[in-house]
Amino acid sequence: MTFPDFTAVDAIAVVTGSSLTLVAMFLAASALSGWYEERCRRTVGAMMRGAILRGGVGAVHGTARPLDGRAGGVLAMCTVTQRRVGPARSRRWRDIHRVTEGSRFVLALDDGEEVQVDPRGALISGIQGTPTSPYETGQRRDLLIRLSAGDEVWVTGVLSRPRQQGVGAYRSGVTARTLRAPRRGRVEISAESPLPRWTALGQAHKTGAYLAVAVLGAVHMWFFPRIDVALFTGGLPALEEAFEAHAASFSTVLAVALVALFVSVTTWALLVKHARRTP
Repeated sequence: MTFPDFTAVDAIAVVTGSSLTLVAMFLAASALSGWYEERCRRTVGAMMRGAILRGGVGAVHGTARPLDGRAGGVLAMCTVTQRRVGPARSRRWRDIHRVTEGSRFVLALDDGEEVQVDPRGALISGIQGTPTSPYETGQRRDLLIRLSAGDEVWVTGVLSRPRQQGVGAYRSGVTARTLRAPRRGRVEISAESPLPRWTALGQAHKTGAYLAVAVLGAVHMWFFPRIDVALFTGGLPALEEAFEAHAASFSTVLAVALVALFVSVTTWALLVKHARRTP
């Protein structure tokens, strides 16, 4: 494939565009890594100190109890529709749809504080489910997951800040805090701590950031050194001369840039995908 109208300016556009994309990837991956690491620090720190949790996205651990104080009962129920996938010898069930219903309940924390949680639409995981009878075809089934009073769970969401009720003999103290779903997400209720998954995701994003820097450095060191020098030290004639000495066609520069981006983005995505599967 040839590009007869290709010029040195076009080469610089490709090199610059791919480089800026890798820089943007580094910044985005670094920010996401820091975000997950901060989640872990805040959750672990509050657990160790027994301090009041700060408001914002985080996870709290406690015992689920009915809001009205009654004993026992099912607080929330998640119906998961599953479908058989894979080869005949190793077929497994894959979730294709889930619906969570229930009423607002209280999560009693270890320090005695209570947080109100609305489970409607929440993602419930890590709790043993009961499969119902499969559909007629045998390829689909419903799995019922129940959250009962007395279950110890982790709930992830946006925790409200503590607020004073007011002044007066009968209005002193702190109002009950609530935990709601993020803007683009939902409350997660799990029997297992989310800290291992957050740690894995933070490490995956950090590795992705390092990978972007490594690929950027390798590409400019091995493929574009003369173009880089000409870009900072000379004008258009220097760029044209550098390009002619560097590569024979536009396809060479374009291929290097595309391969660099493909390797970086694909590897980052695979690392994050693997980290999300951390139990």
